[in-house]
Amino acid sequence: PAPQLLGSSAPQPLSPTAPKDWAPLAFMLLGAGSLLPWNALLLDLDFFSSLMPDIGISHVSQMMTLSSIIPNLTCLIATIKLGEKMPGTLTGRIAGGFIVQALALSTLALTFSNFNPATLGLGGQEMALSMIMGVTALMAVADSQVQGGLMGYAASISPQYAQSLATGQSVAGLGGCMLRVGTKLMSSTSAGEVAGSAASSSNLSSVLFLGFAGGLIVACRQLFLGVEQSEIGQGAEKARELREQKTKRTQGLKTTGAMGLSAEASRLPLSTRLGAVAVTVFSTVAISLGVFPSVTAMIQPLNPDPLHWFPLQMIFSWNLGDLIGRKLAEKHSGLRSMQELWGPLALRLAFIPFFIEEARNPYFLGGFHAVGALGAIFLMSSSLGFVASSGSAFAINKVESDEKEIAGQVMAVSLALGSATGALLALPLSKLVLF
Repeated sequence: PAPQLLGSSAPQPLSPTAPKDWAPLAFMLLGAGSLLPWNALLLDLDFFSSLMPDIGISHVSQMMTLSSIIPNLTCLIATIKLGEKMPGTLTGRIAGGFIVQALALSTLALTFSNFNPATLGLGGQEMALSMIMGVTALMAVADSQVQGGLMGYAASISPQYAQSLATGQSVAGLGGCMLRVGTKLMSSTSAGEVAGSAASSSNLSSVLFLGFAGGLIVACRQLFLGVEQSEIGQGAEKARELREQKTKRTQGLKTTGAMGLSAEASRLPLSTRLGAVAVTVFSTVAISLGVFPSVTAMIQPLNPDPLHWFPLQMIFSWNLGDLIGRKLAEKHSGLRSMQELWGPLALRLAFIPFFIEEARNPYFLGGFHAVGALGAIFLMSSSLGFVASSGSAFAINKVESDEKEIAGQVMAVSLALGSATGALLALPLSKLVLF
């Protein structure tokens, strides 16, 4: 039966794109929840590196990134290729992914609450790193269903909701930073903020942060289930059924050789129509993540920093810039041409030598060393946020309504592929710092 609007006496099909006052906020919160797990790991990088002092923060960052990006990208591509053949429902995979991520963060919090592998030598530290990489890979598989599924889900309903989802993803970083600052301040106060208690303070703040993050992820799962059960979710389900019928009809036309009788059947492949914007977004992400966080993690402040506030300041600057870039894209009237994204893309090339020199030489900018690093990180992330958000919106608006879900997933893959390439690019770039 067709879903009914509240208060109507006769069955009426819902319009999933009809504006709902609460929906943009709901999708923004879902976007924040979808990226919170990775931000939680990134924001705890200073803690993880303190557990493995003989391995080093740069290597820990690279291994965590690789163990996240590669499984995530593989599962995203498999999900698009298999389509309706994927086991379970889209709703079930998204909701289940949230639970897996919350359990993974809780596992890390419980494991390291009273265990410090730094006391076990290099062997114990390598074992801890292997465990963190395994948990990160598991979270990445779940994230491919949560983040990739939500992008396709939101795009299939309305480009406005896809934009809200993208904005929420940048809010995740900023909100996570604020939460991390709060837990560090709480634990620093309880530990007395003395040099001898720095390690216990870092341990306590990490456990508190991971625990809070896990609880917020569970709350986002419940929010998603509420959206799915609302009239928007019912309308989205109806739209999916109509798209499936349309796809089968198009395939039938191709089989019978009736290509010339239907505009649907004569469309160019989606990869051809979205190729330019997908490559631009991919390139911008790849170069940016080739530098951040692997190379930027090697930048050290001029003054002593026993409680590791400077790494958190860099992450905060990154997330603040990303949020502002995405908000600028949201306020923008829409891309008139792809050339508008080429300037921010070209800007990436200037960041590579700048951050390498900043990591090599703390006196590169004299007394403005820290301010210069934070300002450059802000500029890089704000331009990246603008490109990623504007490019994704451009792609979704460029295709027909029955293709928007796939277009959203294609852009999610371009982002993931850019992240994977950036993780690989980070290896030689970080070596250049030591060269």
